[in-house]
Amino acid sequence: MTVRSFAAGDVIYKEGDPCTTAFVVLSGEVELTHNGQSYIVGAGEIFGEISLIQAEPHHGTATARSAVSVQVLSEAQVEELVYESPPEIQKIIKNISKHTPFKDGTVAMSTTASAHVPHSPQMAASTADQSQMMLRVVEGLERMTQQIEKRCELMEYKLGRLSAEAAHDNAPAVEVLTKELISKLTDLGPIMPLLEDDTINDILINGPDHIFVERKGLLEETGIKFSDDSQVLAVAEKIVKAVGRKIDLKRPLVDARLLDGSRVNIIAPPLAVDGTTISIRKFSKKKITLDVMKDGGNTSPGLSEFLKVVGRCRLNVVVSGGTGSGKTTLLNAISQYIDPTERVVTIEDAAELQLQQPHVIRLETRPYHMGMRREEEVSMRDLVKNALRMRPDRILVGEVRGPEAFDMMQAMNTGHEGSLTTVHANHPRDALSRLENMISMADLQIPMKSLRYQIASALHVIVQISRMRDGHRRVTYVSEVVGMEGDMVTMHDLFNFTPTGEDEKGKILGEFKWSGIMPRFIRRVAYYGEVPRLEAAFGVKLPKNL
Repeated sequence: MTVRSFAAGDVIYKEGDPCTTAFVVLSGEVELTHNGQSYIVGAGEIFGEISLIQAEPHHGTATARSAVSVQVLSEAQVEELVYESPPEIQKIIKNISKHTPFKDGTVAMSTTASAHVPHSPQMAASTADQSQMMLRVVEGLERMTQQIEKRCELMEYKLGRLSAEAAHDNAPAVEVLTKELISKLTDLGPIMPLLEDDTINDILINGPDHIFVERKGLLEETGIKFSDDSQVLAVAEKIVKAVGRKIDLKRPLVDARLLDGSRVNIIAPPLAVDGTTISIRKFSKKKITLDVMKDGGNTSPGLSEFLKVVGRCRLNVVVSGGTGSGKTTLLNAISQYIDPTERVVTIEDAAELQLQQPHVIRLETRPYHMGMRREEEVSMRDLVKNALRMRPDRILVGEVRGPEAFDMMQAMNTGHEGSLTTVHANHPRDALSRLENMISMADLQIPMKSLRYQIASALHVIVQISRMRDGHRRVTYVSEVVGMEGDMVTMHDLFNFTPTGEDEKGKILGEFKWSGIMPRFIRRVAYYGEVPRLEAAFGVKLPKNL
């Protein structure tokens, strides 16, 4: 597939011209005129394909109404879009076309098993006909969706039966087939070597010609290239299909994950001007623990012991940090000290938390996309509310970024102590402000003082992690939330990182220092039998009777 650009006023084709290509509008608007009438085709819509399939000249004249970028489709490609479907789906598509009240056949099929019917002179003539036609289209699409779902269920059932029978009769053959199938499904073309390189943390694809990676916190260009943007988009579609999501011209951005848990963000044209952009935050194959972070200089021995205490004693924790600072990795590390007898519910946009406890329920949001009903969307807030009914001991939210922050605070205040979440902020005090703003998004009309009181009573600790200018990630603050003083939430630092210089390689040197302040939750530490670990963290001897 190729892409062409037209300036405002350029004629794309004239009425009666031979029909050799169809077009998908990537950006801008195209005006189609026929028999003195005109209608507009916008971004994401396809035009000129019906004449092509029927081997007839174009029915109208297409003119660029503004600066336009279009994707050119050949006859074979258009036929694939419309006709490469199960027989029952073809019947529904043909039925929609047959009963459309257009005499000139101007019906356009979109690229994602859905129908788009552009305006025409006949549509303008009768609002009633238009409504009836659109109703038939919608009913046809609903039947189409049901047929697809039934077909998928049947195929899944048959594959399950075949797999079970094959496993019973010939287990080695099934194992080989499974490996080949997994390899085919997970093959992501030119970036596969980058995914297999354990020294890479992020893979950043900026269109077909520019692929960057992050190693040790620093960006570098790889020199790897895709053949064209369609190959990048094919990789993106393979990623999102594996987790039951979709990307198309109507909704060209999506969050997803790879099968190993790596986080993926994809944004395609027309939103991405220079081609499909894919950002992959790789999931480390190496298990990152607090001890590993201590050895890597992300924390000190004392700070690592303190964070183990935080995980064991069911403290409510917010991990704060900027983009790519390692918030989720730190949350994973702290969560490893949750008691294995506790029931944990995790909630994420794209599931990437890897808890080691035996009793973990992983929930994932379902974002809205074209082709689904609005009520089918499942937001983070919906999942947090539902989690409260699942008898959790702890709730872990991958990241709060909206009104779900209110439900998270409610959970922490109503018997789900030890809950953890992450938030984007550059300082513990900023994290509190962000929580206030996000709770305000729920529009609950709560007085600010009451809102702050709820935050102060819910949270125990805010852990700040930062990616510093040398590319190294460090825990820079551990702050305790101690209560309210007037209208303000009060807090104090228990640990902080103080830079002292840098070595000959530019690596920042510094110290993780305990402030000398004893935390208010020390009695809770004694209750959970973690006093020896806290003594090791602070390097002091605590009284026996706390």
